[in-house]
Amino acid sequence: MAGKPLNSHEILYARLLTFILILENMIIAMDVEIVKNLLKDRLPTAELANEAAERIGVSVATMYRYKKDPQSIPFGKLVTLGKYLGFPIGGSAAWSRSDVLASERRRYELEAGVAAIHGTRYIVTPSFTVTCELPEFTEQLWDFDYGTRQRDVMTKYMDLRKQRCELYKRGAYESVEIFIGAGYEDFLHRRGRFRGVSEELRNKQLEQITRSLEYPHVHRRVYLKNTPELPIFSCYSTDIAVIRVDDFTVEFNGPDTAKELIEIFNEYYDGADLKTAEEVREFLLGATTSKSGAIK
Repeated sequence: MAGKPLNSHEILYARLLTFILILENMIIAMDVEIVKNLLKDRLPTAELANEAAERIGVSVATMYRYKKDPQSIPFGKLVTLGKYLGFPIGGSAAWSRSDVLASERRRYELEAGVAAIHGTRYIVTPSFTVTCELPEFTEQLWDFDYGTRQRDVMTKYMDLRKQRCELYKRGAYESVEIFIGAGYEDFLHRRGRFRGVSEELRNKQLEQITRSLEYPHVHRRVYLKNTPELPIFSCYSTDIAVIRVDDFTVEFNGPDTAKELIEIFNEYYDGADLKTAEEVREFLLGATTSKSGAIK
């Protein structure tokens, strides 16, 4: 017996999930031993390993760790190393486990790369884009997001975040954004990971978010539906796409993959619930406000 037909949003979501599963199988099928053998073959001496480490910007010790365990190589470094050593990485994909500093550095590299060509970043955010996040707000959420054991890297992380925010604020690239309504409302009403944020700090951050609507390079819409849930992903006009799945981030490199994901993003963007600047602003400020403008 035939089931109930899927609506357009469910079909679109199914497309994206199918896309993720196909690429996940591609990743699983990747033969790590091939990469390991290539590194062994191309970097047989300490001198060559030193030169490769310098070329991709890592320490010699890190390069030897990469040779021993290719799965530990961040995708951005793998692409650079592949180009340097002459074996193709473009069009492939790689999983990387959560690494606070490396992940933030990679996000900065992706945004700096698209800024270099004054290109476009397409992004789905679980609450709001962190490229307009206040430093004190980032610090407030740190322990909840990363735990006290990661505090030793917080200064370097904050420096990278500052550079990302500067690129965003000065319009170094076009930013096409979809805010997930339910996640944003958690911020607005100080729920979940935002429950420790004071009302004063929330209001300061809210002012920053609404002010960023005025940037001519920012194009923002809001997705309100709870079903189907919108996955977190981003695409860049440098032919790179990134999808977040649970505690993993998977990055795809290649024009075909990026083009497909940008098409999916644009369909979600076209189908967003709140589209005009005024609709988005009203939502960001909350459904009801007092005469003073403070959120009830």
